[in-house]
Formats: sequence, C-alpha cells, structure tokens
Amino acid sequence: TVELYGLQISPVVISIPESDTSLIDLGEITVMPNNDK
Repeated sequence: TVELYGLQISPVVISIPESDTSLIDLGEITVMPNNDK
C-alpha cells in the first residue's frame, strides 16, 4: 500500500482500455481514509 496525503492507496492492476483511449483506467484501486492516527 502507498500512503499519500492521509490516504492508503493499493493499486492492483493498471490497464488502458482499448475502447476508451481518452482516459486511463487504473483498474481496481482501494482508497481508504487514514483515520487511525
């Protein structure tokens, strides 16, 4: 996991869909607020 600006981001798959080249699909990303501190 990568902690960035108080968020824990876990990138799983980075893929670019051929059907839509106007944006980059980051695949499955779980973003959780880091409220434990």
